[in-house]
Amino acid sequence: MLFLMSFPIFSQQVSVSEETKKADGTDYKGYASKVVFDLPKVEEAWAKEMKKYGKLERGKDFWVLRNGNIPSVSSQIIVVYSKVTAGNDGTTIWVGTAEANEGLKGLLYSFSINMYKNDLMEQLQEAETVLLNTNKGYEKKISEGDNLQKKIAGNKADKLKLEQSLQQNAIDLKQYEADVEKNKLEKQAALDEMEKIKKIIEQKKENLKMVGN
Repeated sequence: MLFLMSFPIFSQQVSVSEETKKADGTDYKGYASKVVFDLPKVEEAWAKEMKKYGKLERGKDFWVLRNGNIPSVSSQIIVVYSKVTAGNDGTTIWVGTAEANEGLKGLLYSFSINMYKNDLMEQLQEAETVLLNTNKGYEKKISEGDNLQKKIAGNKADKLKLEQSLQQNAIDLKQYEADVEKNKLEKQAALDEMEKIKKIIEQKKENLKMVGN
């Protein structure tokens, strides 16, 4: 007898089938579900799920919940056997009790669905983290670009000031050279004037000697 429950998650479907296994010499009716995750990941998640309902023991072939308190499965304390096995195309979880029912089937189905949901949530969180880091990197590059533009603008301003300074320097040089030539002429004129005055003084001195002679 096959009982199928499906829930599409990105091309994945969860199927729950009825299956009986022998544990501790007793046949237990139960259900099996296959998920496309590796054995360690599924075992860890299943053990965590079972520990919600009581103390979980790991035997040679089965996990055993001897005093299981699972209201959705039974109003009584029950013993639950389960087994997680790896296959070529995924990992199978089997769970059984003395009297398997819709509650146990629903528990396994919900667990299998949540495996996919949790995996997608982890992928989503990883993608959001990558996006956040990428955005930070993008913002950093924008800041670097802005700083480079400021440096270019500053360099252009410095270049313009330097060019203007060089132009002014050339103008000042010409003016200094002209001032030097003018100074030479003015010095020569002053020197000539001094010579004229000296001659006048000498002439006055000679005239003074001749007075009364």
